[in-house]
Amino acid sequence: MYKNARQIVDIESLACTTGSPLLPMDLLLNVGDVVRAGCYNHEDAATDAKQITIGYEEL
Repeated sequence: MYKNARQIVDIESLACTTGSPLLPMDLLLNVGDVVRAGCYNHEDAATDAKQITIGYEEL
């Protein structure tokens, strides 16, 4: 996961597909901040699409 082009979370994608972990974080966002999530598969890994769910609470 990236916030304003700076990596803030790194987890092995295999752990995400087999365990479907919940990764709670306290990520403060300001107006105009950009948050992106992405997956990288090694060349020998399956290329199936990964589903990512992001939930948030506005304070």
